[in-house]
Amino acid sequence: MTKTQGAGNCRWAVPTLTLESPAWAEADDRPWTCTRDESPEGLESTTACETCVRWEQQPERPSASGEGGTLPAAEPYLPDEL
Repeated sequence: MTKTQGAGNCRWAVPTLTLESPAWAEADDRPWTCTRDESPEGLESTTACETCVRWEQQPERPSASGEGGTLPAAEPYLPDEL
């Protein structure tokens, strides 16, 4: 199955907001950061990911039920159960 290359499914791209200070402060200007190299690089646009020769598919995560390659079902939000 062929997947489209992008920051959202690249092994090396992470949301900049999840990085430690002071890097996360750049999240407004660079929403994604490539962590492939020793010094992470903030990405102003993810169009570079579409043609990047170093792009790698994000590894599949097993589900809670043990079936590989699928995400677990979302847990209900507490107020939804009240």
